[in-house]
Amino acid sequence: MNMNKFVFDNIQILKNTPEVLRALLFGLDDEVLQRNEGENTWCSLEIVAHLISNEQSNFYHRIMLILENDEVPVLAPFDMEVQKKIMIGKNMMDLLNQFEKLRNQNLDKLLNEFSTVDTQNKVAIHPTLGKVTLNNIFSTWLAHDLSHIAQIARVLAKQYKKDVGGFIEYLKFLNS
Repeated sequence: MNMNKFVFDNIQILKNTPEVLRALLFGLDDEVLQRNEGENTWCSLEIVAHLISNEQSNFYHRIMLILENDEVPVLAPFDMEVQKKIMIGKNMMDLLNQFEKLRNQNLDKLLNEFSTVDTQNKVAIHPTLGKVTLNNIFSTWLAHDLSHIAQIARVLAKQYKKDVGGFIEYLKFLNS
C-alpha cells in the first residue's frame, strides 16, 4: 500500500485523540485524575503528559527525520520519564490544551510533508529494534494513541470495581 494513502486514510485517529481525551477527562475531580491501576502504573494526568512528550520528541519528529534525510537515520532513544516534568504545575485542562495544540501543529506539518515526498522504502534504525519502516512508526503512533485511550478508560472504569456488585462477572477487564 502507498504510504501516503495509508497516512491520509488513518490521520483522523490522530486528529480525534485530543477531542476523545477531552470528552473522557474534562471536568473530572483531581482525585479521580490522579488514580491509577496500581503500583508502577500511570494516572490519567501522567498519560496525557506522556502523550505531550510524544508530540514533542517522538513519532512526528522521527517521521520527519526519516522524510528529510536521504541517508538512513538513527533514531534517538525516547525518554519514558519526561512526563513527570511536563506535569509540574499543570492541571488536566492545561495538559489537554497543550496536547491539542502540539498535535494539531504536528499533523498540519506532517500532512504537508506527506503530500510532497515519496515515502516508499523510507526506513530508519531504531536504537533497540534495528531497521524500522516509516509505516511501522506511523502505525505505532496510531496504536499508541488508541492504547492510551483504552488505558484511561480502564483507569476510570476500575474506580467502580467495588460498586458493581455481582455485575463484575460481565466486566472481566475490571479484574485484569
